[in-house]
Amino acid sequence: VTLDKAQAERDAQSFGSQVKDALVPVIDVGDLATSAFNNVKAAIAGMLNYMREGVTAAAEDAAAEARLAQALRVRGMAVEGVVESLVNYNQVMMQTTGLSDASLLSLQTQLIALGVHRDKLQEATTAAIGLSQVTGKDLVASGTAVARILEGTLTPVTRLGIQVTSTAEAIEFLTSRASLAGSSCPPPPTATSRARVSSRSAWSGPTGASAGAATR
Repeated sequence: VTLDKAQAERDAQSFGSQVKDALVPVIDVGDLATSAFNNVKAAIAGMLNYMREGVTAAAEDAAAEARLAQALRVRGMAVEGVVESLVNYNQVMMQTTGLSDASLLSLQTQLIALGVHRDKLQEATTAAIGLSQVTGKDLVASGTAVARILEGTLTPVTRLGIQVTSTAEAIEFLTSRASLAGSSCPPPPTATSRARVSSRSAWSGPTGASAGAATR
């Protein structure tokens, strides 16, 4: 039996090529499955990260609301309805300014600690945002300045070159600056935000409820 070496090499190469071609679809399917798995894994990781951020933000908001309620109680002010009203107000301001609920609640807690009455909190918050917009200072410094303005010190505004002769004029100017910070008039709070607030009405507590009844 004679063996044609050249022919044998050609046959071997042809067989190897056939095997390689047969394996390519299997490899392609494997790569596709791996790619799909990686995409699903990335999507799940993104979703979990988003959920963690949401839970963290909700926890921060709840803690900020608790501190606000405690500050009201320390000052002897009624809690009932105040936290709910402020959270609804904050929902609107968040849309116009981009500030977080927790940062607004922290500002309002600071204003209470500085002696601002609960009835003036929304106005004082808006004024502090306006002052921050005008001066570039943070909300802590702006909140402190607004508390001084409400006590009758007009310097935080007059040093800006704005001529005002009363607290009312100073606050009006600052709130107008905050209004200009938003691009448009925001919609009213949604049913979802109201439901979120009502679920936390426990902040009112019996002390807040009785105090609220006394002030009405």
